[in-house]
Amino acid sequence: MHRTLRARRLTLISTLALLLTPACKPVVASHTPHEIQVLRENVARVALAEEGRGPGEVGKDLNQPPYALGKYLGIEEAWCSEFACWTYKVAGVPLSTNESRWLLRNSTRLKRWFKSNRTFLSPEDAYWDTHTPQPGDYIRYNNRSGGHSGLVVGSEGQTLYTVEGNIKNRVARNRIRDWRLWTDIDGIGILFPQP
Repeated sequence: MHRTLRARRLTLISTLALLLTPACKPVVASHTPHEIQVLRENVARVALAEEGRGPGEVGKDLNQPPYALGKYLGIEEAWCSEFACWTYKVAGVPLSTNESRWLLRNSTRLKRWFKSNRTFLSPEDAYWDTHTPQPGDYIRYNNRSGGHSGLVVGSEGQTLYTVEGNIKNRVARNRIRDWRLWTDIDGIGILFPQP
């Protein structure tokens, strides 16, 4: 019981800290359609280039910030959300211009970021049945661990193609047929919403 109470206090404290901290705002506010397309392609290209790499290998060739992903990870840490944030940063679309705030450490925080920017689309939303995710969009899954993060790199009809970190401790591609029917998909974070 003591552990449960302590865990609840820590959850409450971290929730309050997030609520009292100013929301990170996207850096993508004023891009032309061409620039948006280039940035989307950059996200997909960076993510796909890391396919097959483990957490200590992702970005190992980078000799400038943000450097390798492993620099930001703890021992035996789940790293799917960190991979998504790192990919955004390397591709030129950091989730914050504040150098200490671009890395969001779990899928709940990433979902919260997209929600705070009013760009998270969940299955209950009216546009769920008509929206087509684009390269660079974020995908969040519900799972036994609380959540999992991935990045959309393409779509074809009702099939989504994603790249995800921490799939058997590697970066891996995923194909999701009939993605709207998957009950494990919690939602899509739209990186560049249409005006």
